[in-house]
Amino acid sequence: TYTMNTHPHTHSKPKEPWNFLLFTLPIIMADAMYQPTSGTSHKTWLVAIDGSQASLEAFTTARRCMQHGDEVMFLWCYGKKHSKKDTSAEQAKALEAEADAFLKPLVDLVEKSGRKYGVYKEYGDPRQVIVEQCKFLAADFLVIGSHGRSGLK
Repeated sequence: TYTMNTHPHTHSKPKEPWNFLLFTLPIIMADAMYQPTSGTSHKTWLVAIDGSQASLEAFTTARRCMQHGDEVMFLWCYGKKHSKKDTSAEQAKALEAEADAFLKPLVDLVEKSGRKYGVYKEYGDPRQVIVEQCKFLAADFLVIGSHGRSGLK
């Protein structure tokens, strides 16, 4: 099930990273029903992936909602506990292997469909990384898994 939170644009400066997202693009969380509307323009879907079941549901949600010609961008964030400068080469290789193993079947499905896609792997606080990548990629939609928390902060 899916939900789509759409908020009007605001001109006030966001105080927290998520505020940027809440006021600039739809966020779809895999926890309530969302029905896509048909349209002619191609959209970019950013799917936040972290190796969890919730992120698999986010990908499934994106696949169901995408229209012909839309593209998907996967974002894997290594998280707050792993900084690029404090991660050894051996640890980085292990983290990359874990991400690649999880992402491979998802990428294979997208490739099989002929859809355009991209894979981004970043270090840092997921809240900051997701916001930065949404801006960088000019994402039209952000799809994140619901981990059962009480909403975005």
